[in-house]
Amino acid sequence: MNLSDHLVLDERATPTPIAGELLLFVAHAFTTEADSVARQAARVLAAGTRCRIVSIDSAAALGAWMRELGHSVPVGADPHGALARRLGRFDAERFAFAPGWAQVGRDGLMLAMGDGELPAAMAAFFAEPGPVAPGPAAPGPAGSGAPAPETATQRAPGPWLLPWLAPVATALFLCAALVAYVRSLPPALLPVGAEPVGAEPEAAEGGPAATPPAKQAGAGRKGLVGGGWYAVPPPLAGGLVRFSDAGLEVEGSPDGDGPAACLDPDQELAGPLRVSGEWSLDAVGGKETKGGRVAVRLLDESGRMVPKGTVAGGAQVMLVNGRRSLEWTPFSQEIPPTPKVAKMRVCVHNEAGSGVVRVRNVVIAAP
Repeated sequence: MNLSDHLVLDERATPTPIAGELLLFVAHAFTTEADSVARQAARVLAAGTRCRIVSIDSAAALGAWMRELGHSVPVGADPHGALARRLGRFDAERFAFAPGWAQVGRDGLMLAMGDGELPAAMAAFFAEPGPVAPGPAAPGPAGSGAPAPETATQRAPGPWLLPWLAPVATALFLCAALVAYVRSLPPALLPVGAEPVGAEPEAAEGGPAATPPAKQAGAGRKGLVGGGWYAVPPPLAGGLVRFSDAGLEVEGSPDGDGPAACLDPDQELAGPLRVSGEWSLDAVGGKETKGGRVAVRLLDESGRMVPKGTVAGGAQVMLVNGRRSLEWTPFSQEIPPTPKVAKMRVCVHNEAGSGVVRVRNVVIAAP
């Protein structure tokens, strides 16, 4: 894959190439996970490697995040998700990058890419060297009983070695990247004999299986704004996505695919459910723009939207959609159970780039 033509926005919103850089992807800034990646990136940068933290957040948000952390790591905003989609790392559910890393060569060609944090092999390569234990002292001048003073020749490599340092370091890095890339492949693609990740331990005999905290309703949910709603992406909570006495408000933004909010928790779709409520529009776009909508996402057991082609008509059921202005208007639609669909999620979108979509009195119940 050649990325020599691709640009991201730095903290000043200046288009910047990514050739020759180690890219560290985070879902969203101002999160514990992203802070950990930022600290790692700062160490990588201090070790002399060009790197950049990339996110779908705006350039202004990424710059403010770096200033808050006190780091000078370069950032790359991908507000429309173009790079994320090109790399196959776009998480449509969260409108975010799938966390991971990628090394782009100076010619713009992709060298390696993997999931999660920077692999241990590469992190160790970039780590700052620790103190070296002193070796045996060289004898001092005869009869002095003191070690000879250290000379510049002893402290630094000879001139004959210097031209080889850069090529050797590059070769070591590429080897580490290749090893990390192979380790990041799914088990089905690993060479024969590769050890798969161990299964999670089973619950104690006779007792119910424990539910991981992150899978419990609302547990660990980021971007909560009130009324059971959470912002997508989470950093918009309290800003473009907010909750007040008037209900949920989703304000349009000219950046990205548009703010959104979803209801937590997801609803099991074992039988038919009716979704009802009221919505209004305040100067939401115009004739040449997209608009606002309330929709139901159809999900599998894991909580992800079902793949394309699973459901006739698509994985999203439109409840209402519109543009410009609209007084409070009721909506109601029944969602029937569908094979291969386990759950449903109600979400509100404003893709007009302007105005406010408001929703209130949402009820989900059996018809």
